[in-house]
Amino acid sequence: MQLTRRIAPAAGFIIVRLLIITLLVLPTRSAAGQSNCVDWTLRADVSLEWPEPRGAFALAYDRLHGQTLYVAGYGHEPLRDTWGWDGDRWTFLSDGQITSRYSHAMAYDTRRNTMVLFGGPLRTDTWERGPSGEWRQVATSGPSSRINSAMVYDSRRGVMVLFGGDDSRGFNRGDTWEWNGSTWTQVSETGPAPRFAHAMAYDSRRGVTVLYGGYAGARMSDTWEWNGETWTLVNEVGLGARNHHRMVFDEARGVSLLAGGLDDAAQPRGDLWSWDGQEWRLVAPSGPGDHFGHGLAYDSSRGVTVLIGGGTSGRNVWEWDGSEWTRHFPTDLGSTRSHAMVYDPARRRTVMFGGNTTDGLSGKTWEWDGREWTLVAETGPSPRSGHAMVYDSRRRVTVLFGGSRLADLWEWDGQTWTEIHVSGPSGRGGHAMAFDSRRGEIVLFGGFGPGFNLDTWAYRDGRWVLVTRRGPSRRTGARMVYDPIRDNFILYGGYFDDSENYYVYDETWILDSHGWRVIHNSPPGPLVWHTMTFDPDHGAVLMHGGSYTAREDTLRDELWQWDGSAWTLLSNVGPTARMDHAIAYDSHEKHLILFGGFDNQPGQRGDTWTYGHIVNPSLTLDTSCPQSGPARLTWSCATPGGTVGLAFSTRLGFFRIPDGQPCAGTWINLHPQGLQLLGLAHSNNQGGGTINGNLPARACGGYLQLIDAATCATSSPVFIE
Repeated sequence: MQLTRRIAPAAGFIIVRLLIITLLVLPTRSAAGQSNCVDWTLRADVSLEWPEPRGAFALAYDRLHGQTLYVAGYGHEPLRDTWGWDGDRWTFLSDGQITSRYSHAMAYDTRRNTMVLFGGPLRTDTWERGPSGEWRQVATSGPSSRINSAMVYDSRRGVMVLFGGDDSRGFNRGDTWEWNGSTWTQVSETGPAPRFAHAMAYDSRRGVTVLYGGYAGARMSDTWEWNGETWTLVNEVGLGARNHHRMVFDEARGVSLLAGGLDDAAQPRGDLWSWDGQEWRLVAPSGPGDHFGHGLAYDSSRGVTVLIGGGTSGRNVWEWDGSEWTRHFPTDLGSTRSHAMVYDPARRRTVMFGGNTTDGLSGKTWEWDGREWTLVAETGPSPRSGHAMVYDSRRRVTVLFGGSRLADLWEWDGQTWTEIHVSGPSGRGGHAMAFDSRRGEIVLFGGFGPGFNLDTWAYRDGRWVLVTRRGPSRRTGARMVYDPIRDNFILYGGYFDDSENYYVYDETWILDSHGWRVIHNSPPGPLVWHTMTFDPDHGAVLMHGGSYTAREDTLRDELWQWDGSAWTLLSNVGPTARMDHAIAYDSHEKHLILFGGFDNQPGQRGDTWTYGHIVNPSLTLDTSCPQSGPARLTWSCATPGGTVGLAFSTRLGFFRIPDGQPCAGTWINLHPQGLQLLGLAHSNNQGGGTINGNLPARACGGYLQLIDAATCATSSPVFIE
């Protein structure tokens, strides 16, 4: 496999030379772990507690406890609380252990496993939070009172380094101080001009503290480095004038990262830059939106940079994994159960209405755009639960019937709910409903109110028609979907209770042109208050969760698939076991969406999950250096049957594939100097493959990275050692 490519970066050309590797591609070999390539992903959880919105807080990562600490700041008043973010949720840790403050400095001492906090308006005190998790005041003297200073931990010398700030009276500071765990020492009065609202990061690979920008009578664009003895000006232009930005050192990629801030025109910025000791490079031009005065911390256990607050990012938490930003956010949607949800492919929105919330019955309409929930209507159907909704693909409207023993029919066109006045089924809830896309009609079965029902209805040409009273026995809590491939309806489960007899059904019922027929004793077992939808990409019915006794203490967490003849278990990990939730299938993103419901930990839920995301490709190298014998590259989780590309560089860095190239705009984690494209290979039908060949010794110490040509997803770089 021999290729030579020329790649045009943002400025100039790079001639990509060939690293000669004799490769034999074996596309039929399966890589291990293929079954883990499709998984559940938690996208948002609105049922969790979030800190109060604020500014001028401090953010730093606590390695011992595995949390990014979010401390004090200014909200409705100066605050003194401590919160921890672990990548999934916030945990309230303490309130009142430190005195209230804002615009203070904070960094983590990795030798002593201790968080160190200094200053704020009119404060000269130093606080530490050690392994016990308790804050204690350890000094009341040292640097003078100041705000908007910057502080980092120098792990090579075991000291905190603090520079600059504003003394709150309009005087900027240009002094450098160090804290050794017991004493503050002023170590320099020369170096960068006195300033505030600058940012610093400690480069642990090169053993220097990096400082950028700030305000020194004007916004600055200079880059300085402190080696423990001397400040050195290493760059005067940088990325342009900036203050109120933030910096961290990305240990996995060996670069300092700078995010956001105010530019020379006092406009907030949303860009992300990296500094490798020689040059500033634009890593991502946008992402969390324009922001300044935010917090930035590097989570070393997960290899991600955490950003919170500032400007348009508000209370959202953003995380940068080296290639893309991911957002975690709160909303007032709240925890919900017994709601209904469908996917509108014309508008690419998942529509959700009603349900039981922590504040009572809801009459609100929410939509999920793949990133966040938005409240789109507060008028329309009355508040209710236990209703059913379908998407009418012919008329491009969402149709709702019943719930809370009501018998009304409504349509949502994306802007307005309209009630359709027509007689038909009696008022009920817990009924099953699906849309027949071939005939353009809605089919409804069963439910409760009054009593348990067994009638089957069809809504066609603007009127309800009773189809039959023969088929499944009386029940509520069953679920039904239409299978357009096999042209039939699939109904599963439900329960019946008349005080003398109690049943939870394990039957699969099929309705087609010949009527209802049943398949008894289906493998998922007895089930009620579960959820079902149709996956058109795999031609299968998907079913999740429910309870096998209609009680809240016998919940299920399995995801099952019906292929037209049998049920197959797909997953029993991901969302907690639950019932009364809702699912829909996003045919554009090609994944299942799940929201809310009831579980036993802690109860009513407000979490949003997706199932079907292909995780980033994984690449492994089975060899060592120097190596003259066979080497083996193995990958998994790429596009099944698709093409992958292999790239090599002598060191890590950031390179954006330029316009006009395949996967243009994708960032890879290899340095453009020495970047070489090795060639292409094809994945097997599980998305994996193996390449056997010979790796020359001069490749040792370099890095390999795989790119999926179909999705442009990249693997983590692999070090050749």
